[in-house]
Amino acid sequence: MKKYIYSFLILMMSCLVMVSCGDDDAAASKGAPAIGSAGTYTGTWTIINETQGTSYNIPGSVVLAQKGELAYVTNITTYCTGATTEEIEVAGLIDGKSAISNIVNYTNGYAFSNTTKTGTLNTQCDGRIDSGSMRTKIRVIKTDLFTGEEEKIDVTFVGKKEE
Repeated sequence: MKKYIYSFLILMMSCLVMVSCGDDDAAASKGAPAIGSAGTYTGTWTIINETQGTSYNIPGSVVLAQKGELAYVTNITTYCTGATTEEIEVAGLIDGKSAISNIVNYTNGYAFSNTTKTGTLNTQCDGRIDSGSMRTKIRVIKTDLFTGEEEKIDVTFVGKKEE
């Protein structure tokens, strides 16, 4: 009888060894985030100037492209289209500007950020891409060369990846 009990216990223990809580390699299976996230995202820029108390919504896009052979570095280029005469100066803050950013895989997509001011955008930005939808926030601080006063501008982009 003891032989059967021991055999049963060994069988149960071997089953427990094979149990898993989930796919630990899900993020790794996505591949290089700089390649997977690359593309053009079209949407709307919301620009809020805290200093002046103004706000604008301007159509535009963001282009992500792999930086050389690096798997975790992407080049971000921003565009504004259809800005009115009043919005042209504000749109100039982000139109045609670029920055280099770190990008990583996360749960349902990618996360990117740059913590140092880089490129012609000369700002700090961070964002996420979930299932082809992008949301990014850029903080622009303009300093007046004559007075030294800072102008704080928050720029948010929400868009979808073009197929």
